[in-house]
Amino acid sequence: MNDTVKAILAIVAIVAAVFFMKSSSDDQAQSQDFPDGTYWICLECKHEFNMSRDDVADWNTAHPDTTVPCPECEQNRSVRATKCPLPACGKHFTGNMVEIDGKVCCPICKQPLP
Repeated sequence: MNDTVKAILAIVAIVAAVFFMKSSSDDQAQSQDFPDGTYWICLECKHEFNMSRDDVADWNTAHPDTTVPCPECEQNRSVRATKCPLPACGKHFTGNMVEIDGKVCCPICKQPLP
């Protein structure tokens, strides 16, 4: 094999490696903030659920004027929510955390957050 062919193969290998590393790091960076997807509460039936960011993006692209439907009652009355990070609670809520005795707490279980 001559030097020109070796150089071309080396360049192709480097470009492929950079492409795969870049692709992998983009996926990880995008999913770090929402590893479990996004959280929702249905205002109609109070069902709590989550959806992947890709599913939400697909829904919003196809139905720009409608909110995400509830998988339980299928009504389009869902709102974004936050999930309590405490395993004993894990409830979804809208709004903000609360402060109790100078500590940030879940508004549902009233326990301090880590």
